[in-house]
Amino acid sequence: PMDEDGALELYRKSASQGYERAQFTLGEICKEGRITPQDLVQAYMWFALVAETGNALVAAAQDACSVIEPFMTPEQISLGKSRATDWSTGS
Repeated sequence: PMDEDGALELYRKSASQGYERAQFTLGEICKEGRITPQDLVQAYMWFALVAETGNALVAAAQDACSVIEPFMTPEQISLGKSRATDWSTGS
């Protein structure tokens, strides 16, 4: 059986080191509610971070943000963006 808690922790460690694939995957996990309860604000944060990298997954991350935005309030979107900014600046 898969160690879901261990997998989630590895994704978080990789994401904290700037790996965009891990950040994107965490966005998917949070969006879909896999391994952890669904959290669209957290998903938006991860996708927004990837969208700012200028790397290979930018278009996919922008699309992912567009997909979940209709299911979020303006306040939730703002919070997701704020969390992404805080994460990238280390605040």
